Amino acid sequence: MTELLQSLTTHPYAACAAAVLLYCLCGAVYRLYLSPLASFPGPRLAALTLWYEYYYDGIKGGQYTFKLKELHRQYGPIIRISPHELHVSDPSFIDTLYAPGGKAKRNKYAFYTAQFGLSQAGFGSVPHDLHRLRRTPFNRFFSRQSVQKLEPQIRRVVDKLCAQLEKNFAGNGCPVNLPDAFGCMATDVVSRYAFGYSYDFLESDTFLPNLTKGIDAGMALGATVKQFPWLLAFLHALPEDWTRKLMPDMAPYLDFQRSMMKAIDQVHREEDAREEKEKTAESGTTIFHEILRGDLPEEEKQTARLWQEGQAVIGAGTETVNWAICVTMFHLLSQPSTLATLQSELARAMPDSAVIPPWHSLEQLPYLSATIAEGLRLSYGLATRLARVSPDEPMRFINRSSGDGDEILIPAGVPVGMSAVLVHHDENIFPESEKFRPERWLDDEGNRRRDLDGYLLSFSKGSRQCLGMNLAYAEMHIALATVLRRFGDRMELFETSIDDVRVQRDLFIPKAKVGSKGVRVLIKSKA
Repeated sequence: MTELLQSLTTHPYAACAAAVLLYCLCGAVYRLYLSPLASFPGPRLAALTLWYEYYYDGIKGGQYTFKLKELHRQYGPIIRISPHELHVSDPSFIDTLYAPGGKAKRNKYAFYTAQFGLSQAGFGSVPHDLHRLRRTPFNRFFSRQSVQKLEPQIRRVVDKLCAQLEKNFAGNGCPVNLPDAFGCMATDVVSRYAFGYSYDFLESDTFLPNLTKGIDAGMALGATVKQFPWLLAFLHALPEDWTRKLMPDMAPYLDFQRSMMKAIDQVHREEDAREEKEKTAESGTTIFHEILRGDLPEEEKQTARLWQEGQAVIGAGTETVNWAICVTMFHLLSQPSTLATLQSELARAMPDSAVIPPWHSLEQLPYLSATIAEGLRLSYGLATRLARVSPDEPMRFINRSSGDGDEILIPAGVPVGMSAVLVHHDENIFPESEKFRPERWLDDEGNRRRDLDGYLLSFSKGSRQCLGMNLAYAEMHIALATVLRRFGDRMELFETSIDDVRVQRDLFIPKAKVGSKGVRVLIKSKA
């Protein structure tokens, strides 16, 4: 032993290599045999290293979600998918994991939120209590009542979309790219609603530029940033001109960020000019006003945090709504009988296509409501797993596949995820799950059934449920009803197949096959 130590002392490089090897061996032994997760089934390589996940997501391009489906078939409903994380494929576990109604504290998983660089936003806040503090000012702003009050703004944006479709695409044989069109609409709605100004992407006759490609480019980095968190700080440190050259698709997003920073500065000036006694006397007109006038510590009102909240609102409010509408439109246009049923209902409710009923009236249309639910089911909201951590107490999982219903105790502090892509295709809940069937959401009398809503994870569940859910539902009801009532019988798909809407990549948001040009349609002239 003495000779070995002397040898290592005289050969420092060998000593370093030996230390690294010993560290790796000890780490491997701990992860495989001593970790609190050692008893959970799953591939040994996944238990050993995070590089297993990176291979499927970073190298193969967003494939780990689909690999998890295979692993569940092999190992069962609860599996270990990394050295630190579990994954569950059992819809009955939804309420336990997401704890709706504030039943229990649920933290986010820091490894996963790090990829966005939004640790100061409510979306990226890991601790339950910090998230609750940051979300409170927004609850009223995004409440159903507030959305209804600002519904005219949504209608004006949707009317603008329809005017552009009629002017630039009707009858000229030029296909319209629906992700571009609805992406512009969603961005204009959420920016006007949340920030008090709009980037007016719908002013473009071609619906270009827009934020869609910029958001996609950012999301594509997620798998790598999770492994190398410093990469995000490095990219932010680059001169903007370099970023524009390296990632030209980010240009519209960078312009939007600059506009947002100006808006934040303006709000700060407005608030500084107000008398102190008025600071909490009224609700704000933008999310920034809500934060500055809210009962928050001063460090929660800094410009950098407001900027991160703005980024989170735009990211969440643009792509998910856009994708959900595009998926719904594709299935309707590819299934004439389904489209005819919906159009018949819309025609009865809206004899004059120029007069669209309010959101609360549209919600009462059972087939429209069922169509939107089915569109959300097949668009998923997010493709990725949404992990939660119970910080104070273990979670209990009942393994119904074992026959005896064994109870499995998940230790406190362990991240556990579920995936909408798996739950929404559980054949026990949604038979023929690959098919677009709005009828599954209706009872025998044709009324909207609600028993399946608990299995719809498009907006997540519990205290971390999507803040903008009411706004998203309002957009989908108004946009789909308006566009289909005015153009539904004049639209036809153009060089678009199921592969253009079937999720084949998990880039946090669901993405179709590489090279997809999106859902494209031709619009005929008015008869």
